[in-house]
Amino acid sequence: VLSRQPAAHLRNAAREFATRPGDVAALTVDPSRGSLLGLLSYTPSLRERIDQGGSIGYITIVLGILGLCMALWRGVYLGVRAEIWFDARFAASHPHKFRAATWLAQKAFVKP
Repeated sequence: VLSRQPAAHLRNAAREFATRPGDVAALTVDPSRGSLLGLLSYTPSLRERIDQGGSIGYITIVLGILGLCMALWRGVYLGVRAEIWFDARFAASHPHKFRAATWLAQKAFVKP
């Protein structure tokens, strides 16, 4: 008797194999007569791994999420800034086409 059920894809493959007698089907076989399957049931799930990390694990996850949010924010900011810069350079090189955008060109090329 296993302490936990195997993964869903293994259970589904066994169920499909059992419902189609006589058909050829792909199936995972444990040559050790259940020993490997028993060891597989001791593999912790994602939730159990997070719980094993304790408070340090939670802090690491929060810092990772915070870093990801900052990276996304900077990426969006830089993408918008690059688009403004590109549009400003194009407007500066074609002032006869973009008279309304000359203020943008002046603002983009002014050094702080």
